[in-house]
Formats: sequence, structure tokens, C-alpha cells
Amino acid sequence: MVPELLNYKVSFLNPLLKIIVPLIFLFGAYYFYRARNAYGGEMGKVVRRLAFAGVIGFFAMSLRYAGDLFSVWKWGESLGYLVFGIANVYAVWPLLTFLTKSPQPAKKQK
Repeated sequence: MVPELLNYKVSFLNPLLKIIVPLIFLFGAYYFYRARNAYGGEMGKVVRRLAFAGVIGFFAMSLRYAGDLFSVWKWGESLGYLVFGIANVYAVWPLLTFLTKSPQPAKKQK
């Protein structure tokens, strides 16, 4: 037997989390967007792309809520999270390529 708190249909956590989680995505996207000015180069690319991924996460979570209200939007939930996963890989790709480059030997100074 599932406790009432964890029951999907009757728990107050279900609608509460559907409001809080998209706001967390927007909050993170906003702060990544603000941080883009502080970083340049590869890290700047990563921060800008993470802001983009946060916005995609907001839309994916919004489609989850819409899928619960309208069964026509159920496909959007899965598609939204698929796009969110791709956006996260896209976000960290410059950092991964930067970190996996073979290190150059230090030049000797005369």
C-alpha cells in the first residue's frame, strides 16, 4: 500500500512539483545566461549552451504537465525530454572536446 504522500493521484506533491520543477529550470537558465558575460572561450560556449538547455528543460517539463491535462500532448513529454537530453549533450560538447584533447608538451625556455 502506497502512503498518501506518495500516491500520484491524491498527493499534494504532484501538482506542487509540476510547478516547482519548471521554475527551477528557468531559474538555472537565467543564471547561466547571466554568467555568460563572466566567461569567455570554451567555458563561455558551455555556459550559453547550458542556458539554452535550461529553457528546453522548462518546455519539456511544461509538456509533461500538458500531457497530464490533455492526452493529445502525451507524446510531447517524451519528445521534450529527448530534445532536453540532446541539448545537454550539445551544451557540454565544447567542454568535452577541450578536455579530451591530448596535452601539448611544455616548451623549454632558454
